[in-house]
Amino acid sequence: MIAIDQMKQTIDLMLHPASATQKKMSIGQALGFYYQLAIIPLVISLILGAVVGAAAAALFSHFLGSMAAIGTGAALLFVEAYVLLVFLILIPVGIFISAAILHLFGKFLFRQFKATYTETFTSLVYGEAPAVLFFWLALIPIIDFIYIVIYIWGFVVSIFALSNQQRTSKLSVIGVLVGTVVVVFILAFVIGVILGAALFI
Repeated sequence: MIAIDQMKQTIDLMLHPASATQKKMSIGQALGFYYQLAIIPLVISLILGAVVGAAAAALFSHFLGSMAAIGTGAALLFVEAYVLLVFLILIPVGIFISAAILHLFGKFLFRQFKATYTETFTSLVYGEAPAVLFFWLALIPIIDFIYIVIYIWGFVVSIFALSNQQRTSKLSVIGVLVGTVVVVFILAFVIGVILGAALFI
């Protein structure tokens, strides 16, 4: 069944990252997996956003009047639009870009990745799956911190996935990840300094 199978697979990824991240997928299959997985969490997130927003609007209108309620209603529409944007565009595009940067460094600079960009993309889809499945937790006050824990575990899943998909050790994957972050940070810093200096010339 669409979505349910992907949700079960994501739970398996979280519980058994070493074995569950070995399956190869094309970019099209990986995107299909992502969007099918996203269906139920997206619906839950939209409903929760509406409920939390309606509760906030009622609370503010009670204490601060109708204008505050109107402002809260506008904020609710923004949250709903943001959730749609995140699920449908920002996460997939982010995976494409992150995979491209990581593969560039892992394959050509550090020479630790053995496979293609497709495997790197698949790995990051696997790593993003837990955060997608439980995205709605971030919208619930008090327990929203649980989402942070799940997001971190997704990062661990991506390490296992990259190790399996790129046929390299987990230590090498960690080295590539750290090295990529360091190099990108240095490049961003240098570019920032150059642009800053250019403004004062």
